[in-house]
Amino acid sequence: MVRLAQAALPHLQQTGGAVVNISSIAAENPQPGAGFYSMSKAGVSAFTRHAAQEWGPLGVRVNAVAPGLIRTAMAEAVYSVPELHEKRRMMMPLRRIGTPIELGKVVAFLLSDDASYVSGQIIAVDGGFSQTLISHLPHPPTPTAQGSAAGG
Repeated sequence: MVRLAQAALPHLQQTGGAVVNISSIAAENPQPGAGFYSMSKAGVSAFTRHAAQEWGPLGVRVNAVAPGLIRTAMAEAVYSVPELHEKRRMMMPLRRIGTPIELGKVVAFLLSDDASYVSGQIIAVDGGFSQTLISHLPHPPTPTAQGSAAGG
């Protein structure tokens, strides 16, 4: 990923192009047993921020998307088991698993002129999941929340 971006830099500089890397929410929220995956994705995120800083003066934008639960071939072993799919789906604030097309639309946006002032960002495409991680921990019962986003 780094070598490809470096090789493309002269062309990107001439055309005012953009780079979109694929990171993962696992870069910030490592999973047990997936240490090297999480570490490599953290490296993608760090490279993205660093390249954005260095290449911005050259007219090149660099961003990344950080997918969460997306139904891809890599994850099909999980989603082909109805019980696992349902449990994961219900953990998502949007109550569904994302698709590669949805991820691609965010990539397309970041590559477009509509994102001409966006650089150095890692955009989570995770249906809001990474914002709910603490809620999956056991907690003592609490009285009805007053002043929450949903009510009063």
